[in-house]
Amino acid sequence: LERGKDGLQVYLMAELPSNILMAEEFSEHIDGFSIGSNDLTQLTLGLDRDSSLVAHIYDERNPAVKRSISNLIKVAKKSKTKIGICGQGPSDYADFAQFLVEEEREIYFSFGRMNPPTIGHEKLLEKLSSTSGSSPYRMYLSQSYDAKSNPLQYKEKVKTVRKMFPRHARGVILNSKLRNVMEVAASLYKEGYKRVTMVVGSDRVVEFKTILEKYNGKKARQGFYNFQRMNIVSAGALDPDAPVATGMSASKLRESAKANDFRTFSQGLPRSFSNKNSKDLFNSVRKGMNLKPVKEWKYHVALDTLSE
Repeated sequence: LERGKDGLQVYLMAELPSNILMAEEFSEHIDGFSIGSNDLTQLTLGLDRDSSLVAHIYDERNPAVKRSISNLIKVAKKSKTKIGICGQGPSDYADFAQFLVEEEREIYFSFGRMNPPTIGHEKLLEKLSSTSGSSPYRMYLSQSYDAKSNPLQYKEKVKTVRKMFPRHARGVILNSKLRNVMEVAASLYKEGYKRVTMVVGSDRVVEFKTILEKYNGKKARQGFYNFQRMNIVSAGALDPDAPVATGMSASKLRESAKANDFRTFSQGLPRSFSNKNSKDLFNSVRKGMNLKPVKEWKYHVALDTLSE
């Protein structure tokens, strides 16, 4: 038998603690995990459930067993590997079944300005998608609007981001009630998520970690959330929303629009974004900065000086 041939899939029985400890390595060679909670409990606790001497302490709800299962689910999500269970726990204990459901309730998200969106933001979305594994992910945009740093209005910005990055369009959220990261967190908690991971530029990890942890479990004006697990992870060194106009940042594109330099502006956009869409975005940014739209597009090509 050969994995992949005629649709053959290979699953690993996750009933040995060592299989769970090495789950990340195994995930590269299999199609799915099957949690054998009966034997996993025995081998984790070091007892025989059929022995009258120790059977009374056999319990699949033991914290050590649940932690092992939780870690395996996390690996499966990250590697996008299928996972199921074949033990008696879910049928014997309603709270164990609820535990499994809650382990699945995890979401990944990010929050940013994207004013305007650039190829740098595409890298952020790709990182958000790859980090989430099989869990859902969402991108929330700020609603700030001003001529200097936020020339695109909220609804237009969401529409543009969805059009520019169609692979992530469903994850780009339009909800005018969510104006900051605390309101986003409260909304996700209200939906039933118990675990969240926020993906942001490396220079903003500490900032968001401080804010979100400060209000976790506390009632505030922005709403209430009380996550069991909350992670803030880095998307990399470059923050495409950074005020410094280096690389293909939103700041550099705004400067290009202000200088009426469409060539430089377009270099900060994905190649898949059409020329017409690029020009429309260019003029939308200029309009938001209280500048006249460009109607005639002229390209200046600098030639080397001829030697005498």
